[in-house]
Amino acid sequence: MNYAAAKQYYEREGHLRVPRKHIERIVGQDQEERQHKLGAWIGNQRSRAATLTPERVELLSRHRQCDGREGRCRHPRGAAAGV
Repeated sequence: MNYAAAKQYYEREGHLRVPRKHIERIVGQDQEERQHKLGAWIGNQRSRAATLTPERVELLSRHRQCDGREGRCRHPRGAAAGV
């Protein structure tokens, strides 16, 4: 669900520079609204980048393009996106 929350935020805002305290509300498959601490989750993913599995890195990389330097990523529209 955190990936869905990140995708929803990205599609609405055009970036993933999510404030640490941001809570994203999404509607699940069961039509229930859920609140995700997206800012904290994104921050945690960034801090654990070196230990993520290749599958998780792929999921997180779908909305960004990196130039090879740590923390220097851009999403496809050109704005900086740390994750």
